[in-house]
Amino acid sequence: MLEINNLYKDFDGKTILNDISFKLREGGKLGFFGENASGKTTLLKIIAGLEEESLGSVLMDGKPLPKQAHQRDVSLSFQMPVLWEHMKVKDNIAYAIKDESKKEEIISFLAKGFKIENILDSYPSDLSGGQAKRVDLARAFASGAKLILLDEPFSYIDKAGKTEIIDFIRVLSKDITLIIASHDEDLAFKLCEDYLRLEDTVIIETSLGD
Repeated sequence: MLEINNLYKDFDGKTILNDISFKLREGGKLGFFGENASGKTTLLKIIAGLEEESLGSVLMDGKPLPKQAHQRDVSLSFQMPVLWEHMKVKDNIAYAIKDESKKEEIISFLAKGFKIENILDSYPSDLSGGQAKRVDLARAFASGAKLILLDEPFSYIDKAGKTEIIDFIRVLSKDITLIIASHDEDLAFKLCEDYLRLEDTVIIETSLGD
């Protein structure tokens, strides 16, 4: 279970997150909804270990998560795809896979599901925004992390592609804990069971516990 307790985050005297608390069961699917600057991405970064909370705690199964991001069993896909420019697509995905014996199998499965089979030997500089986003999502799931965080997973994807992405993510996330940050509630609700709606640094509405 992921547990966030009385979380605060300040930047240069400005409050970004104000007393955020919630619990998410193992295998749960949660959406963070809100407009730009509502704190969605900051909250994801804190859970991933890429930002440090000002106050409060982040627990997994009752224990504090390690301070270093690479020590957390968490994978984050950013709103803007972040890929290694010197690596081919297949190598970007392979980099996240811990089990060497299953690399080819996992890459093949994810490439087929995310419809990127024809660009595996391409470099990021040759990709469209939508293709890069699909690769970034594939790499997030390739990690096999216990908790997957997706920041605006539908950005850069065309209308037809969004349906494909949602269907495949639903398959991939069946047995994992998933958090999606999005302003597109209609799409995110197709994947999420519960939600937190943030505005002006605080939770203004929640379905958790309903």
